Order: sequence, then structure tokens, then C-alpha cells
Amino acid sequence: MLKIINRSTNPYFNLALEEYLLKNVDADIFMLWQNRPAVIVGHNQNTWDEIDVDFVKEQKVAVVRRLTGWGAVYHDRGNLNFTFISRHRRRSGLDFAGFASPIVETLHKLGLRAEFGGRNDIALEGRKVSGNAQYLFQGGILHHGTLLFDTDLHHMVQARLFRDRGDIQPGKCLVWHPLPGGRNKKSTGESGPASLHLRHGTGCAG
Repeated sequence: MLKIINRSTNPYFNLALEEYLLKNVDADIFMLWQNRPAVIVGHNQNTWDEIDVDFVKEQKVAVVRRLTGWGAVYHDRGNLNFTFISRHRRRSGLDFAGFASPIVETLHKLGLRAEFGGRNDIALEGRKVSGNAQYLFQGGILHHGTLLFDTDLHHMVQARLFRDRGDIQPGKCLVWHPLPGGRNKKSTGESGPASLHLRHGTGCAG
């Protein structure tokens, strides 16, 4: 498997890179990447229904459409993105649990009781920290997802039209912070290198 640590934070480049790798590179790939502030809109979504245009323009938040479906998500440097590309799969069709499994296992190794479920999400303490989506292309598949760890929740909410649709429910989302950094931290009372600070948000991206 080809492993890529993509240092670019340009959301236009990063989404284009995913598509290029899927359609042009004959290899299984795992990539980690981050974006500067951006709203990433699902393949079939109406962008005007998903963003606060005035806020996005004022804050210079990029708006980019991705290959995969599902809902719009907010990215910033407090969010880690992961991509799996498989060109030679034994299974046919979508396989969310299979691709989410190594992410969940890694979180377990960090001492986090992560679970896969819901609408193809990864959750901690019953709160979503990762949304996942997939795209099929000529026998290959692209699976990508998000991991919230220090996302600016205020900007996440303002950039999206959650508040106009009543989508936000208090306590729906959990954001965690690796020690020692992070904003507005709440200690879990744990100790050791795998300890994390948890911060409860008002909503989730995706």
C-alpha cells in the first residue's frame, strides 16, 4: 500500500488529488491530509442550501465539491482527513465498516473507546467525531473521512446553515484534544501519553 502524508492545506488541490489518485494510480493508497478552512459539499448537494454565503465570503472559507455523496462538512486545521483508495477489491459495492475498522482500531490503541455505526460514523461516548463517505470508480473505491480534534466549532456552525434548518442538537458532537494543546479544554481525569482532553460541541460537521 502506498502511504501519503499530504502537507498541502489547499482544499481545491487536495480534493483534486484524491480524484487523480483514484483514476490514475494503479495502487492501494492511504493518505492523511488537512485543509485550511473550507466547506466540502457533497456530490449531489445544492451549495446554496448548505452554506452561509456572507460568512463564507467574510472569513474567506473555501467552498469545494467532492466526488462522494452525503452531507456537507467543515474542514480546518483542527480536523484530520484520511483517504483509502483500493483498486483491487474482493468485495463489490460499498464497504464502510471495512474501511473504518483500522481507524477505530487506531483510536482504541490511543485508549479511546471509538465505535463505528450510525450513518457510517465513528463516535466517542455516543457523539460523532468522524463522518465517512465513498465513491466507486471502475472497480476501485475511494473511502474518505474526517476526524475532529481541535476544530473551531464556532466557525463550523457559522459557515454551515445548521441554525436555519434546526439541525443542531446540544451534545451531538464530541471534539477531543491531544495533550498539551487545544482550546477550551476539559480534563477527562485520565493520565498517561494516551490521555486526551474532551470538549463537547453543539453540532457535528457531516
